[in-house]
Amino acid sequence: MTHIIFTDTPKSRRDCIGGTGISALLGKNKWTSREALKDYYLGVTDGPKQNKFMEWGNRLEGPVADKYADFNNENLMDPVAEAESDLLPGHMLIHPDHHFMIGSPDRLVCQTDSRYKVANHKLGLEITGIKHGLEIKTAYYFSVKKWEKEGIPEQYKIQCQFYMMLTGLTKWDLCVLHTGSADYVQYTLEADPILHAQMIKVATEFWEELKDAKEKSS
Repeated sequence: MTHIIFTDTPKSRRDCIGGTGISALLGKNKWTSREALKDYYLGVTDGPKQNKFMEWGNRLEGPVADKYADFNNENLMDPVAEAESDLLPGHMLIHPDHHFMIGSPDRLVCQTDSRYKVANHKLGLEITGIKHGLEIKTAYYFSVKKWEKEGIPEQYKIQCQFYMMLTGLTKWDLCVLHTGSADYVQYTLEADPILHAQMIKVATEFWEELKDAKEKSS
């Protein structure tokens, strides 16, 4: 059963756990660790700063999304644009039961060319009329060969699975533009309920650990 709920954007990323955090908790994020994540949430560190690759990934997100829409003849919804137009309370998805688990999907794929439908929900707005989601990536240098050999990087798989866990959707596409070779490639991931249960377990344990640490320090 789907439960695609958009809520107010948290004031701070320290108020929630997202897909990047989940991959770190599962030991699948090569950029950060569980301990580094804990230091960030406790205010010991400021967390990673945007680098040039992250900047260009953000700048190229729109054109890559357009390529996906044209290639697949799909109608996409951009949560950030919808929130900026006050059509959604925010661009963040929230889990209906575990409210500290929140994620910001790149795009959602609509069932038809018409707009999605909304209904009031105690956590924000619940939307229907969505087929699946879309994660958009850019990769550099000779990355196309690396992806062909090793497959999708683990942290990206977990990010897509995290969004499926939040929404109840059973499919999430991932498309990547390999800028070094101008190759566009897309993948489809199916929901993994066992992994979703593991995500909820590690995230809940981590969140309780943070609460205990904050109480001891106060």
